[in-house]
Amino acid sequence: MQVDVLGNLWMICNGHIHKYQPENKIYACYDLPGSIKHGGFKGFMYKDNENNFYAGAKNHYITFRPEKIKEINHQPKVYLTDFKIFNESFSDLLGQKAIRLRHGQNYFSIEYAAPDFTGDNIQYEYKLEGVDKQWISAGKRNFAVYSNLAGGTYQFKVRASNWKDAHFDKITTITIVISPPYWLQWWFYVLIMLGVTFLLFVIYRYRINEFVKRQAIRNGIAQDLHDHIGSTLSSISIYSDVAQVYQDQHKSEELRKILKIIGDTSSEMISEMEDIVWAINPQNDHLQSIFQRIVAYAKPLCEAKNINFTLRQTQDSVHIDLGMSERKNLFLTLKEALNNAIKYANCKNLTLSVFYTGQSLELAIEDDGIGFDQTLAFSTADHSLGNGLRNIRSRAIALNATLAIRSEHQHGSSISLVFDVKNNCILGK
Repeated sequence: MQVDVLGNLWMICNGHIHKYQPENKIYACYDLPGSIKHGGFKGFMYKDNENNFYAGAKNHYITFRPEKIKEINHQPKVYLTDFKIFNESFSDLLGQKAIRLRHGQNYFSIEYAAPDFTGDNIQYEYKLEGVDKQWISAGKRNFAVYSNLAGGTYQFKVRASNWKDAHFDKITTITIVISPPYWLQWWFYVLIMLGVTFLLFVIYRYRINEFVKRQAIRNGIAQDLHDHIGSTLSSISIYSDVAQVYQDQHKSEELRKILKIIGDTSSEMISEMEDIVWAINPQNDHLQSIFQRIVAYAKPLCEAKNINFTLRQTQDSVHIDLGMSERKNLFLTLKEALNNAIKYANCKNLTLSVFYTGQSLELAIEDDGIGFDQTLAFSTADHSLGNGLRNIRSRAIALNATLAIRSEHQHGSSISLVFDVKNNCILGK
């Protein structure tokens, strides 16, 4: 071994030329191309008076001046050379500030290299912040592989050294951003929250609407009971007081008439009660059940007055379902119209026709009786309307139906209702 003018120690060992700097304790090793394959340098190292050094190898020797030998960089800069996704090269991504990947591209490898020409001593270490807790010693391996990474932001760092126990200060870094799947992104959670909130709101509104509907039904039933049953019971009570007076006065004929009125009124009340109970029964949702009850109501009355009653109905109309409110209003409308015709029309033939056109449902009640004054049907003053026509018009409005009334003196009359139909259900108001 020899010492140069700067106090650095030069030596030959294991076929290489070595240098040690005692001042800063830096050790370096130099290889010359072509020397190693012939066994490298051997023997002694010489220095002449001009500070020229000599080292011999097989069939040749070299000479150099130590002060002109470039210092070895023990921390060479590391360059990223390739980026592969599922073994397919995407090296162009390395030119970006951050590599952005989809959540399905979470299997990738990074290749790197540190140019060094002082020998095969390069050593690498790398680390993916967010995955690796410590630096991973890769030795001479110049690539790193990662798979099944969750969505997030990562930083890949790599460093190199060409000598054992050297310090690592030069670090090459690149940012990798993996988009999480849509079901893990914040906007998806926001959409879920909005969807759940909307669903809860819809359920809440549905329950409120159902409550309002049920309350309206209760109010309607209460109104019917108050208007019909209450007034009927009040009249029965009054008639009963009058009957008591006639009995005390021994007026048998007047008593008999009052008792007959009480009996007829009671029968009508029972009939109205039956109608209300029937209307709120969900088993009677089908339109066919209305016609069966109408026939059961009208046929005996018509037979008693020698009226020929006929029901004409298209087959497809029997499959239409009605809501409770629509069912009640339609039934009472038909019943009112038939009752008026039976009582006042003085007819021989009475027909109920039902037609379903696919878009609308048409119902018509026709008789060949004496007719009536049409102004009663269209007048807006309540005092000019009979109770029957007034009830028919109000129920038609509740049904959102088109009402048409026709009557000619001695040429009969007709009442028709037209409903809009959608999905086999009458569109109620």
